[in-house]
Amino acid sequence: ALANLERVLLEYVFERVSALDFKPVSVPDLVTKEITEACGVIQRSQKDIQYTLQNEENIVLSGTAEMGISALLKDRTFEEEQLPFRFVAMS
Repeated sequence: ALANLERVLLEYVFERVSALDFKPVSVPDLVTKEITEACGVIQRSQKDIQYTLQNEENIVLSGTAEMGISALLKDRTFEEEQLPFRFVAMS
């Protein structure tokens, strides 16, 4: 029952924000450490704070949808007329 409630609530939110010109995007669940660091994740101790792939220590589990959006927009240049972007994503 809770899973269905969650699904319906997410569908409702996506419909509402899409009506406000937010663009739904599908974001990756895995990003590079470079992306997470650019989003403010800072390793301050010896204890790992990110989940990495086995044998791929530079690939980590994204903590938020914003990190995935950052990965999608990385290294792109935009004209002022294109801004602001309005995205909605789920992670």
